Amino acid sequence: VRHRADELAATGTRTLLLARTDGPLTGEELPPGLDAVALVMFSEQVRPDAAETLQYFREQGVALKVISGDNPRTVGAVARRVGLDVGEPFDARELPEDPDGLADALESHSVFGRVTPQQKRAMVGALRSRGHVVAMTGDGVNDALALKDADIGVAMGSGAAATRSVAQLVLLDGKFATLPGVVAEGRRVTANIRSEEHT
Repeated sequence: VRHRADELAATGTRTLLLARTDGPLTGEELPPGLDAVALVMFSEQVRPDAAETLQYFREQGVALKVISGDNPRTVGAVARRVGLDVGEPFDARELPEDPDGLADALESHSVFGRVTPQQKRAMVGALRSRGHVVAMTGDGVNDALALKDADIGVAMGSGAAATRSVAQLVLLDGKFATLPGVVAEGRRVTANIRSEEHT
């Protein structure tokens, strides 16, 4: 069952095992005697503007990182669908805890799965410690800590209230295609400030 679930995850579907047992639930531990009943698959809905927007940022020299709590193989398959050069997806359970080791892993990999909210925050800190300006997008409560620590936190308008409250920018329409326009506007403002300084 684990092998089949892994195969399905590699196609980009979230895969959940449904199991049953007569054993009682006690705390957070799984009960004994679990029998697999079914594999339930959920397909990822990739935003239609994601591939084009990510291509724009690649052309602008932005290093793109995909971090998710999902299975690394699922995350890698979805990233490939939007045109990212994935390499080998990294299982965040294997990430080093020290900031230098974490920064090294981030420099050498682009896609990370099984990432906890605390690891997302640590990733932002590790990249910033190497002199990177970090922008992060997210929509779930599990993204709030990292969005708050990023240089630029971008939340989706349909996302969790906690995420929207800590972000510097909220995409009310939830469209990634808005971001290139935001970058262009920021560049215009910066250019105007510089020209004012020189006059």
